[in-house]
Amino acid sequence: MAKKESRPTPPPRSEARSSRGPPIREKSHARTGSKDSDTSEPPTSHETEIHATAHGGDSAPESAEVTPASEEVLALGKSLAEKDAEITELHSQLALRQEVVDKAELAVKERDEWLRKERELVAQLQKQISVQQDSIRALNEQLKRNQEESAQRQAQVNESDGSMTVIKTQLKKSIDECEQLKQNIAEQQKKSQEELDGKQSSETASTQRAMDLSTQVESLSMQLSNAEAQVSELQKQSIERNERVQELEKQDQAQVQAQSKRVEEEWMPVQQEVERLRRQLKERDEQVDQLRQKLELTAARVQEPESSVLQAQSSCAPPANWVNEREQMVAETARLRAQLEGEQSRADSAEERVRDLRYTNEESRRAIMRLQSSRPSGSRSDHEPTQRHVRRSSHILSTLAGRSSDNDTEHERTGLRDLRLVSPALMGNEEFSPPTASQARMDDTHTDYASPHAAGEDAASSSSNMQASGITGLFPSSLLRSSLGLTRKSTPAGSDDTSSWPLREDFAAADELRSEYGKLQRELLALKEELGTMQHQLTESREAEQASQTMITSLREYIMVTSQTGGTLTGAGKHVDAPE
Repeated sequence: MAKKESRPTPPPRSEARSSRGPPIREKSHARTGSKDSDTSEPPTSHETEIHATAHGGDSAPESAEVTPASEEVLALGKSLAEKDAEITELHSQLALRQEVVDKAELAVKERDEWLRKERELVAQLQKQISVQQDSIRALNEQLKRNQEESAQRQAQVNESDGSMTVIKTQLKKSIDECEQLKQNIAEQQKKSQEELDGKQSSETASTQRAMDLSTQVESLSMQLSNAEAQVSELQKQSIERNERVQELEKQDQAQVQAQSKRVEEEWMPVQQEVERLRRQLKERDEQVDQLRQKLELTAARVQEPESSVLQAQSSCAPPANWVNEREQMVAETARLRAQLEGEQSRADSAEERVRDLRYTNEESRRAIMRLQSSRPSGSRSDHEPTQRHVRRSSHILSTLAGRSSDNDTEHERTGLRDLRLVSPALMGNEEFSPPTASQARMDDTHTDYASPHAAGEDAASSSSNMQASGITGLFPSSLLRSSLGLTRKSTPAGSDDTSSWPLREDFAAADELRSEYGKLQRELLALKEELGTMQHQLTESREAEQASQTMITSLREYIMVTSQTGGTLTGAGKHVDAPE
């Protein structure tokens, strides 16, 4: 090396070319970085020989040394190009993942907006249902007031019956007194005749007694006239009371019908809105399923290159920011999945609220039906009805009897699956048993709708089996009106909704509805019977009034006859006194 530094003249061209080997190697070491520089070895003895023989002009070993150095440089360049290609590929994959995550965020934002709108619609529905519940409460209060008024009217009728009984007792007493007076008058007439035959001095006493008897008869006639006036007043009061009762019944019926029509008119847009919401729920469910499938595909795509990423990390150290971005992407994916699950749970809770709204709708419809079927009731009579009342009640039952449905098929009886009503023939089946909560939850997604034709046939079959209660054809349409079966779960392809069997829990609910309907029919029949008994009592009271009037007229005639006979006696006495 000392000789090389002491050379004043530059080396020849061949030596300069041969001396370019070590600088090229140093450049390659500089490109590979600190890793290659740390692994670089000191110059070998062969290289020192090349430097030493640079002035000798021997170029054969120098050309042999240049070939392996250039190959090493080419290999290093190829490895660097491969690593650069891998890094660019990883960056492209990260860009694709970022696009997928952006799309998922947009879908989640759309889902949030839709859920907010759904919550607003549910709040509006709850407000409408609260308004309807207030109207139902008002109807119940009015019904209570009508019942109180009917109870007051019944108390007044009872008071009038008590006054009639008092008048009857007074009339009986007056009749007994009249009979006693008649007997006394006959005895006194006999005595007066005997006294007239025996003694003329007793004529004055007999005339005085006759005058006393005439005054007593006049007082009795006054009492009878007063009793007749009281009876006429009672008749007028009973007629006015009957007219008031009829007017109140007509007013109650008109009010109930108007309120029921108004409630039905208000409920129609709510039903349409719920149908629209149900369709939107189905569409949103389909969109959520599509988004879930896309997320699963993206997760699979994210998991696929993890092995290649690990291999690339083992071959070359990736940048630190890429590792951080990958961790952020994994955390963001987990967060998006958790958010999607939360939105799914919110959608389920919204579905539950819609079901609660449907249940309150059904309860309000039942309450309206009860108001339609309710009538003011009176006190039941302990006496048995007469033959006229039996004929009247049989006529009412014959007019209100429902049509028979013995020819209905089993498929027609199971038509009302939205209300979960079951025919009585199916209720007696051995396979029918109370449902469990798990089966109700499993089959809740397969709710279907029944046609109005099947609903009418099912109503007819249930009414034919309940014909023993007397009134079977009342309010079938309001009971069997189809409700809203809102389901959020999408039906799988190939499933037959029309062949789904009703739930056991719905069977129990149908049984409860049927028992309640039978109870209402029995109550209505009892009201009809009580109305018939009241009419029968009114007819009896009218007949009793007519009998009392005939008795009063006959008593007046008797009093007139007795007064005329007393006058003839007085005249005869006077005529007898005249010759003296």
